[in-house]
Amino acid sequence: MINADILLNNSKWCEYLSYFINDNIKNSEICNDLEQLYTELDKLKIYYSTLSNNCIISNFKITKDVFVKKKKLYLLSEILFWIKNEYESISYVEQDK
Repeated sequence: MINADILLNNSKWCEYLSYFINDNIKNSEICNDLEQLYTELDKLKIYYSTLSNNCIISNFKITKDVFVKKKKLYLLSEILFWIKNEYESISYVEQDK
Protein backbone atom coordinates (compact mmCIF):
# COMPACT_ATOMS: atom_id res chain seq x y z
CA MET A 1 0.00 0.00 0.00
CA ILE A 2 1.24 3.50 -0.82
CA ASN A 3 1.82 5.86 2.06
CA ALA A 4 -0.55 8.78 1.42
CA ASP A 5 1.89 11.21 3.08
CA ILE A 6 4.27 10.75 0.17
CA LEU A 7 1.62 11.93 -2.26
CA LEU A 8 0.51 14.80 -0.04
CA ASN A 9 3.99 16.14 0.62
CA ASN A 10 5.25 16.37 -2.93
CA SER A 11 4.11 16.64 -6.49
CA LYS A 12 4.05 12.91 -7.36
CA TRP A 13 0.31 12.94 -7.86
CA CYS A 14 0.69 15.81 -10.30
CA GLU A 15 3.39 13.98 -12.26
CA TYR A 16 1.15 10.92 -12.49
CA LEU A 17 -1.74 13.06 -13.67
CA SER A 18 0.44 14.69 -16.34
CA TYR A 19 1.51 11.35 -17.75
CA PHE A 20 -2.03 9.98 -17.58
CA ILE A 21 -3.45 12.95 -19.47
CA ASN A 22 -0.70 12.98 -22.07
CA ASP A 23 -0.95 9.24 -22.61
CA ASN A 24 -4.67 9.53 -23.25
CA ILE A 25 -4.18 12.47 -25.62
CA LYS A 26 -1.46 10.68 -27.59
CA ASN A 27 -3.62 7.55 -27.90
CA SER A 28 -6.85 9.27 -28.90
CA GLU A 29 -8.18 11.14 -31.87
CA ILE A 30 -6.60 14.47 -32.66
CA CYS A 31 -7.62 17.26 -30.32
CA ASN A 32 -8.20 20.57 -32.08
CA ASP A 33 -7.09 22.87 -29.28
CA LEU A 34 -4.61 21.41 -26.80
CA GLU A 35 -3.78 24.78 -25.27
CA GLN A 36 -7.42 25.30 -24.34
CA LEU A 37 -7.51 21.81 -22.83
CA TYR A 38 -4.55 22.60 -20.56
CA THR A 39 -6.02 25.98 -19.62
CA GLU A 40 -9.25 24.29 -18.55
CA LEU A 41 -7.33 21.61 -16.65
CA ASP A 42 -5.50 24.31 -14.70
CA LYS A 43 -8.83 25.91 -13.78
CA LEU A 44 -10.27 22.59 -12.64
CA LYS A 45 -7.12 21.76 -10.70
CA ILE A 46 -7.40 24.99 -8.71
CA TYR A 47 -11.08 24.38 -8.00
CA TYR A 48 -10.85 20.71 -6.99
CA SER A 49 -7.39 20.43 -5.47
CA THR A 50 -7.29 20.70 -1.69
CA LEU A 51 -3.53 20.33 -1.55
CA SER A 52 -1.38 23.35 -0.96
CA ASN A 53 1.40 22.48 -3.38
CA ASN A 54 1.99 23.99 -6.79
CA CYS A 55 0.91 21.37 -9.28
CA ILE A 56 1.83 22.12 -12.86
CA ILE A 57 0.31 19.71 -15.33
CA SER A 58 2.99 19.17 -17.95
CA ASN A 59 2.08 19.57 -21.58
CA PHE A 60 4.60 17.38 -23.37
CA LYS A 61 4.88 19.02 -26.76
CA ILE A 62 6.56 16.02 -28.34
CA THR A 63 5.67 13.34 -30.86
CA LYS A 64 3.88 10.17 -29.86
CA ASP A 65 7.03 8.03 -30.34
CA VAL A 66 9.15 10.31 -28.19
CA PHE A 67 6.41 10.40 -25.55
CA VAL A 68 6.26 6.58 -25.41
CA LYS A 69 10.02 6.47 -24.72
CA LYS A 70 9.74 9.24 -22.14
CA LYS A 71 6.85 7.46 -20.41
CA LYS A 72 8.77 4.17 -20.26
CA LEU A 73 11.77 5.88 -18.70
CA TYR A 74 9.53 7.68 -16.23
CA LEU A 75 7.77 4.48 -15.18
CA LEU A 76 11.09 2.69 -14.70
CA SER A 77 12.39 5.56 -12.58
CA GLU A 78 9.20 5.44 -10.48
CA ILE A 79 9.65 1.72 -9.91
CA LEU A 80 13.19 2.39 -8.70
CA PHE A 81 11.95 5.25 -6.51
CA TRP A 82 9.39 3.02 -4.75
CA ILE A 83 11.88 0.15 -4.34
CA LYS A 84 14.41 2.54 -2.80
CA ASN A 85 11.73 4.13 -0.62
CA GLU A 86 10.56 0.78 0.74
CA TYR A 87 14.11 -0.56 1.06
CA GLU A 88 15.12 2.37 3.27
CA SER A 89 12.20 1.69 5.60
CA ILE A 90 13.38 -1.86 6.31
CA SER A 91 15.36 -2.18 9.51
CA TYR A 92 17.91 -4.93 9.70
CA VAL A 93 18.74 -6.81 12.86
CA GLU A 94 22.08 -8.56 13.03
CA GLN A 95 21.84 -12.13 14.12
CA ASP A 96 24.35 -13.53 16.59
CA LYS A 97 26.54 -16.18 15.03
